Amino acid sequence: MKALDHTRHGAALAVHDLSIGLVNGSAIVENVGFALPPGGSLGIVGESGSGKTTLAMALVGHTGPGIRIASGRVEIAGRDILAANPKEVAALRGRQIAYVPQDAPSALNPSMRAGDIVAEMLRIHAPERYGPDSIARAMGLVDLPSDSAFLKRYPHQLSGGQQQRLAIAAAMAAEPRVLVLDEPTTGLDMITQKRILDEVGRLRARTGVAVVVISHDLEVVEELCGATLVLYAGRVVEQGPTRALLKVPAHPYTRGLIGAVARPGFRPRGMHGSAPPPNRRRGGCLFSPRCPQARDECRAETPLPQKAGPEHWVSCPFHAEATIADPVPVGERKDDTACENPVLDIRDLTVAYRGQRVLKDVSLTIHRGERVALLGQSGSGKTTLGRCVAGLVDREAGDIRLNGTSLSPRVSRRTRDQLRAVQMVLQNPYVSFNPQFTIGATLERAMRMLCDPGRAGQAGRPQLLHLLERVRLPAEAADAYPAQLSGGELQRAAIAQALACGPDLIICDEATSALDVSVQAVVIELLRDLTEQEGVSLLVISHDLGVVGSISDRIYVLDQGVIVEHAPTPILLAAPKSDLARRLIASRPDTAAGSTGFHATSQRTENRHDPLHP
Repeated sequence: MKALDHTRHGAALAVHDLSIGLVNGSAIVENVGFALPPGGSLGIVGESGSGKTTLAMALVGHTGPGIRIASGRVEIAGRDILAANPKEVAALRGRQIAYVPQDAPSALNPSMRAGDIVAEMLRIHAPERYGPDSIARAMGLVDLPSDSAFLKRYPHQLSGGQQQRLAIAAAMAAEPRVLVLDEPTTGLDMITQKRILDEVGRLRARTGVAVVVISHDLEVVEELCGATLVLYAGRVVEQGPTRALLKVPAHPYTRGLIGAVARPGFRPRGMHGSAPPPNRRRGGCLFSPRCPQARDECRAETPLPQKAGPEHWVSCPFHAEATIADPVPVGERKDDTACENPVLDIRDLTVAYRGQRVLKDVSLTIHRGERVALLGQSGSGKTTLGRCVAGLVDREAGDIRLNGTSLSPRVSRRTRDQLRAVQMVLQNPYVSFNPQFTIGATLERAMRMLCDPGRAGQAGRPQLLHLLERVRLPAEAADAYPAQLSGGELQRAAIAQALACGPDLIICDEATSALDVSVQAVVIELLRDLTEQEGVSLLVISHDLGVVGSISDRIYVLDQGVIVEHAPTPILLAAPKSDLARRLIASRPDTAAGSTGFHATSQRTENRHDPLHP
């Protein structure tokens, strides 16, 4: 696609017709081009498998195993990093361009103290500035302490937000011209996320660093980036000023992404299907199999980019004819559970870890078919509470009752029926499966072990395929190994594992936080259907107000191990009473992507500021 219409002269980063592929010739990224001036900011969005991270790694001169640069240039300070020798590449990295990976905490050396991590970057990439003053300055850029006590801490002694900011501080220590952030806020609560976004904005203002943000979170991209590039199956389908692109999206895929964003009070619209992998990409528009407005010519001809507005380009000849469905409210649910015994009844739960109380006198109830959310910052005790219910964490005091019967604190002492009744879906689905077994083998094992003897004997192929169908996975997934599925597919397989024996309660611990918005919408829709059609109860642990507001009936707010507020979801989100709830709600970005909808008009909206300049 045509690069954004800005001069490349003096650009901090310029990408020219970059194509990246597998060694067998299959394309991963095709003909990407853009120019980013000093202080500019660009967001790159798309689903898993779109080529975002592959593109980001190429910006720093790196390709993974089996991947090669097919053509194109990546110029930093006028030097093509892709044509440079290893010594020149090492000189450009850190000094001219720095990369913060998606899982920043895992990129921090666990055996090095915080101060030493930053000092190491200075020693290698900017030895002339090596010293305590430069370390303090780097820490100050991201609002971290630079006192001796903090600098002596190891990464595991920092919160998730502090780890993320330390990774950014290390990347910024040598004062690079370009900073590449890969999913900078995944897994962070709203308050910590806002702090990170504010710090990145201040970094641009103070240092003039150009920022590239790789993200599946459209609200983060709108908050940080003046321009946005939308990738689908390795091709740029739309790019332009962020506000214009998200306010009046031109490509059907971009509209689908925005429609899938979870918003309080509305049901997200999931895009079914998935992008084709590199070895299955053919001619024509690659999005046509999923496009509601596709025509025969879309499948036959690769669309050329055309203008959709000032500096706004789209690869869809029919973009002006599109219609957009209005967002669907979640609707009110009749409360007929008042006289029922709750499925889950937690009374005065207290948990201590190494002498410090993590949960203090927590009480919570969930009725049949009810969806209850637990909201709070990182470290508030949300996951500890979920693990207590699942029998994975001992408790100091209190009682947990399932259908009126007390549950043993330890999972090893629970009955087979109690094990069946309480299931947990974790944030990282890869830890839920043995990589040496197929998905089908794992699901069949769950049915045999936990179902009652009568149902366990029926755990055959038809029941397995029906289970996969319930979570909208193809039959082929039964014979796939975990590594052969995408993150979204594997998360749905984890939900299938939880459903295998007909549970009464499913605990979802940040089960959608790492998913693309399109997959997240499908998972939310699936969970809603389970509660409404089959009466399964949900405990949703999440930091995402959009997810909480679109799926939950009631919300409990947990602050430093104490329930500080609980109320029906619409009431709590409209008029929060606790300080923490007010701060969490105020921290959610006020963006077009996060609004209740967007408008398609014939008149395109120009961005309020130059898209590639601060």
